[in-house]
Amino acid sequence: MKRLFSLLIALVMVLSMTACGGNSEAPPSDGDSEADTGEKITFVCAHVDPEDSVAHRGMLTFKEYVEEHTGGRVDVQIYPNGQMGGERECIEAVALGSVQMTVATASVMSAYHEKFNLMELPFLFSDYDAVYEAYDGELGETFGSWMEEQNLLCKGYYCGGMRAISNRVRPVQTPADLKGLKIRCIESEMFMQLFQLLGTNPTPMNYNEVYTGLEQGTIDGQDNPATLTYTAKFYENLKYFTLTNHVALCVPLIVQKSFYEGLPEDVRTVLDEGFEVMEGFCREENLKFEQEAIDGMKEAGVECITLTEDQMQQFKDAVTPIYDQYREIVGDE
Repeated sequence: MKRLFSLLIALVMVLSMTACGGNSEAPPSDGDSEADTGEKITFVCAHVDPEDSVAHRGMLTFKEYVEEHTGGRVDVQIYPNGQMGGERECIEAVALGSVQMTVATASVMSAYHEKFNLMELPFLFSDYDAVYEAYDGELGETFGSWMEEQNLLCKGYYCGGMRAISNRVRPVQTPADLKGLKIRCIESEMFMQLFQLLGTNPTPMNYNEVYTGLEQGTIDGQDNPATLTYTAKFYENLKYFTLTNHVALCVPLIVQKSFYEGLPEDVRTVLDEGFEVMEGFCREENLKFEQEAIDGMKEAGVECITLTEDQMQQFKDAVTPIYDQYREIVGDE
């Protein structure tokens, strides 16, 4: 059903762009592109986050930079709030060419192969310095090379925060406290296994369905960083927020490879500069916004729980089997 939905979205976007003279496919590489003939290049961006989120504000900085520095040759159109579907549908739309860019959780790429979960293995990073050292180093390059195999380019990364477990039933301080809770998780085998090891009843669900799921009791809780839990207003249906910091939410900037490579070189140069501007903005804003989000949830009556070292170690010990499995998938190195 989701595949059908994404195909319908692609068809609608292609028809609509054709009707308005937009650019739904990669321009020819022989110099006869829309930019060369004076016509605008339409660059469609879609994501699942609300309009006050760091992701959306980051895309606005990208839009402003690109449109200004191409003299209006590139028309950046942004569709937030899951208007084009969930994260997986947005990635599929980029792959199909109906959308040119999205930002989505790295592990959603596991629909292509399990190895894409590597960036979000539990307790992989101790702090944000370690996160960005890895993103900007060999790990980020490796992940990007895997994306190219799917006709996708990674044009930067930012960390959307450290995932934390929140619920509406009871305080969680150890894995035993999670037993039997229905926790929404990303549609990824690795995340399903993670929450099974923690004793929950993992429930895969699209990001844009989480608020209703919590409100109606379909799920008892979810695992998102403080920033997303706050901006998406999930906290309105939660009572407890436990700072497990179990996964660094890796967010790659995803662009269709063939579309990008078919653009004139000067346009690609401006886009690359715009990606850097967006990446820097999102990295800085997420770090600033995380504590503000925690404080906002506290003011709204949500109990925010910080774990002791012993309690944190219990969570780490519980998920150790995941590492044994992924050594076989991606190798020891």
